[in-house]
Amino acid sequence: MSLQHELKLPQPFQSSKHEALLNLLRTASVLSKKGDRFFSEYGLTMSQFNLLMVLKYSGSACLTQSEIAERLLVNRANVTGLIDRLQKAGLVERTGDRKDRRHYFIMLTPKGGKILDKVEMSYDKEVDLIMEGVSVEEALRIIKAMEKIRKPDKC
Repeated sequence: MSLQHELKLPQPFQSSKHEALLNLLRTASVLSKKGDRFFSEYGLTMSQFNLLMVLKYSGSACLTQSEIAERLLVNRANVTGLIDRLQKAGLVERTGDRKDRRHYFIMLTPKGGKILDKVEMSYDKEVDLIMEGVSVEEALRIIKAMEKIRKPDKC
């Protein structure tokens, strides 16, 4: 369904670029709500899942809070709260840096790894369902378009 019809607009958009941008925002909102429902079944938020994924796929046993914030594109204060909740749930560990007491290293616990493995299997199936109508070629075009929009000098 077109965005014009979805929003019950009486006339078409004047600019296809504006319509494309609004489609991106609308799609992001729909996917975010769907993600919230999906991750709540596992007692996680989308942000917590993303943090666990960053730790799992970082190529390192642990990361600093600053490194995690940089990879998640959020500020360090937001990461601190996420880590606090994940640590309380026993999914991550926080250890101090012996060389610099201002830094903490964050690592996935065995419990965190197990829950992440469980969530990932379902997540992969959910992604396949959401994207089933999109061909590989279309997905690659979407990726390229999003990369163009996210160029550092534009955002």
